[in-house]
Amino acid sequence: MPLGLLEFCLKYCRQSHNVGGVFEVVGKRFADLSDGALLDEVASIYEFRNKHVAHVNVELTDLDLAATGLQQWIDGLTALHWALATKSPLTPQK
Repeated sequence: MPLGLLEFCLKYCRQSHNVGGVFEVVGKRFADLSDGALLDEVASIYEFRNKHVAHVNVELTDLDLAATGLQQWIDGLTALHWALATKSPLTPQK
């Protein structure tokens, strides 16, 4: 669920909305993170997770597919770590 929420926040920032409250805050706080390739990485991890890990819609028996999925997961977590280290949406705004 947190991965899906992160994906939603990154996608939401790329859309134009005129909604206040929490949605306005999401738009402001995640805007910097939504500009790069982070959304693509998160979406890839989320799709692999849903398809092969959490819901097991497709049994993961292919070693190459498993290795590729795991590498994408590692790369995505690394990208997320560096993105948050440099411009975190969780840093309190003044």
